[in-house]
Amino acid sequence: MPTRAIGLVVLVVFLLSFVQIGSTEAFSAMISLSTLALYASYTLPTIFWTIHKLRGKPIIYGPFRMGKWGIIVNIYAIIWGVYTCVFLPFPSELPVDAKSLNWSGPIFGFVMLLALADWFLSGRKRFVAPGKLQDAFEQFGMCVLIVCSFRQGTR
Repeated sequence: MPTRAIGLVVLVVFLLSFVQIGSTEAFSAMISLSTLALYASYTLPTIFWTIHKLRGKPIIYGPFRMGKWGIIVNIYAIIWGVYTCVFLPFPSELPVDAKSLNWSGPIFGFVMLLALADWFLSGRKRFVAPGKLQDAFEQFGMCVLIVCSFRQGTR
């Protein structure tokens, strides 16, 4: 069991809870940013999966499948996710100044720009897709799996 990792997460969350004592706006922005990132992390793959499915390309399903309701539920999830990602960064009060601005939108946009810059500068070269990783594992064994994991930065 990853006891040290869990302990670190508990400690960081405990320390971050003190932010509210110093600044309610900073705590609100922190919560808003984490919620915005969570919704974006679910909405983007749902959009790509739905586009892939609507184009008629084959989908590899897991153990659960919704049948004809899958597309309907995914479209609803996309609408809800986009709605949430658009309105979540809005400020909670007017007039807006530097203190009352909800900084989650600009921070999220900046992080996404950094991620895109990393992808186009070097990420494309070091990324190994899961299917390619599985093929390499089947062909060359465990050593390739470990090397690819180190290349991806997952270990």
